[in-house]
Amino acid sequence: MAMSWLKSTVSNYLFGASEEIIKGKIYLNNKLLSENGILFLNSFSVPYKHELVLKEGGKLLKSFFLRKSLKFQCFELENKSNFFQWMDGADEFKFLVDDTELERVPYFVKSILYRIFEYEYQKPGSEAKGFEMSLLERDLQQHPPNATSNHIVANISLREQSSTSIFDSYNRTSGDLYKWDLVEELNCLLAQKATFSFKKSKEQDFATLLQIIKDDKIICSELCTSALNLCTNRGSKTIGWNSFMGGQISFWSFQFVDEEGFDCCNKLLTKFVYEYNFQQEYDRFVKNGDTAYLTSFLKMEVDDPANTPPSSDESDDDSAGFRASATPSKYGLCSPHKKNMHLVVSYVPLLAFLRLPLASTHRRNVYDRAFVSRGNEIAIFSSLDSDDANLAYYGQYADIRDKSGSVLTPQKLMLHHNDRAFLILNQDDPSRIHKMDIEYGKVVDEYTPYHHNIIEPQPEDYFQTVDLIPTAKKDHASETFIGLGRSRIYHVDPRAPDCRIPDKEMTQYTGSTQLTCGATTRDGYLVVGTDKGEIKLFTGKGKYDKRAKTALPGLGDPIIGIDVTTDGKWILATCEQYLLVVSTFFAKNAKESLGFVTPMGSHKPTPIKLTIQAKHVALMNEKLKFTRACFDLNEKGERFIVASTGHFAIQWDFQDVQRRKITNYVIKKFNDVVVSDQFTPQNDRHVVVATQRDIGIASREEFKTPTKKRLSVVNSPY
Repeated sequence: MAMSWLKSTVSNYLFGASEEIIKGKIYLNNKLLSENGILFLNSFSVPYKHELVLKEGGKLLKSFFLRKSLKFQCFELENKSNFFQWMDGADEFKFLVDDTELERVPYFVKSILYRIFEYEYQKPGSEAKGFEMSLLERDLQQHPPNATSNHIVANISLREQSSTSIFDSYNRTSGDLYKWDLVEELNCLLAQKATFSFKKSKEQDFATLLQIIKDDKIICSELCTSALNLCTNRGSKTIGWNSFMGGQISFWSFQFVDEEGFDCCNKLLTKFVYEYNFQQEYDRFVKNGDTAYLTSFLKMEVDDPANTPPSSDESDDDSAGFRASATPSKYGLCSPHKKNMHLVVSYVPLLAFLRLPLASTHRRNVYDRAFVSRGNEIAIFSSLDSDDANLAYYGQYADIRDKSGSVLTPQKLMLHHNDRAFLILNQDDPSRIHKMDIEYGKVVDEYTPYHHNIIEPQPEDYFQTVDLIPTAKKDHASETFIGLGRSRIYHVDPRAPDCRIPDKEMTQYTGSTQLTCGATTRDGYLVVGTDKGEIKLFTGKGKYDKRAKTALPGLGDPIIGIDVTTDGKWILATCEQYLLVVSTFFAKNAKESLGFVTPMGSHKPTPIKLTIQAKHVALMNEKLKFTRACFDLNEKGERFIVASTGHFAIQWDFQDVQRRKITNYVIKKFNDVVVSDQFTPQNDRHVVVATQRDIGIASREEFKTPTKKRLSVVNSPY
């Protein structure tokens, strides 16, 4: 159990001239290196630079520069012994403190912690604040000891360790194993009375294998990650998953003989996926109230995956229907050396006086413009009539450059100010936000946000932006917007002098969590996702709370896109392997509220996981890699969800999703990888789809129930 290093600030602490020294045994990668080791601290003449030194007698063994990346920690074992642990590249050092030195351990650890603080903060340890030390301690405690740490106490030699198995068995329970036959589209019984077990690796930290064993032979062995695409059915006590053995994606399912084994393995799967994603112990970091929440969205609850009959293969031809850009190929299709990257769709009418390099015949009532970036170009497409399910090439902005004349390659595009301008993030310099006037087709302004306390900002002082978010959903007139950095959220008003961001208009994080994306509601409530799968809800509306009103835990899979309904009652988060639909609406003390306004606490909802059934993934023979999912833009309320993975676009009926009918999705196959797809404004019957090479519109009728014929990928070149 990791001991708490620092409960309060040691205000009177000052480094002395003498070296702190402690005695004990030295281990390198769990091999005894020295019985009579000495560990001491040394300071350089250079300010704030210190080292940790190992000696044996008078012989210097190794020294280590003290900083966070050393991952130094102290652990207390059951027999009250203490050992230190740190990393030097791939090597793991442990120092088992001599029993006569135990009283000196707390002071020694504080000395190390303060020296690491000095390097990281570049100021004296005596000036450390309590919250700064707590954050530093928390960062260092992200690396608990592995399962072999107890071998130190038992003094097990390397030879004795090597005689044990590479894996430790965690659980064994029996049942029947099935495998989906891709030709006949039915489940075949592969093994009766097989064993479902977990094996934890001693060579790779926090890695666990799911293994199916029959007669002492391993039939199936898969690493426990989100890529398993787990699906469960409590009625039949069945767990299904995708297997990636031999380069072929297949669908396996295991039917347990009893409910106890089914429940136990469900919980263990959650635990092991979490540990692999976070590289930390599940039980140490997950609160009791979060366990049910995490377990519920790891797996997809479906009809019996071992006995579901194949879908009927309708006779209509699924390959027809997608209407690509109705234009000559040199305009509609990308050039061979470029690919479509980002798609944005406008739902503000095109102004009659808009000056673009367009044919005059295209100047009537233009709605539903679609913009797609291709390197440093942005192509423009539009429907000539709101009822016409087709796109026409409308023009392009070629060779986009910033105000200084440098090439501008959009990493992020956002329509702004009544859709008369783009806000652009350049992939080579995320500290600058560029404003491109759509009428004139060139960059007219540049914003470099930084903290208002800085008088003369240097390039390193500018905020690094990863996402641009409108101040409120469907608020087209606003000139302000929200910038999202890896560790901060800030409100940008381009009308203000410079780009100074005051404290009251920003939220700053100092921990290890990295923000990835965000979205706003009609009322300006803000939701952001993180690289650990967390979802944070803020009241927003210009108040920029210093803490989220509600923080929903994640399973370690980064959120790559997020959307929210206009009224803020539902959130749609995209991870690479699945989507999450989460309700923010709840009742507390007989009062109804949103998680944006009132902390949800124990009222956290059970999230709804959307993904492709494992048997369909086997037919697709493509690993899941979802693009950002989004709701439609219906004024009467959202009715559909659309996303894509690989060659496929998928739609869910939002009302079905709310009723947890999550397998009622429909699919449309394309001959190229889909980059992005979005509903056309005010019309949920049509979806704008950008593939790597083309762009077009697919109607809702073209999305069909998945069958073997419809899921077979055809990679035909253009």
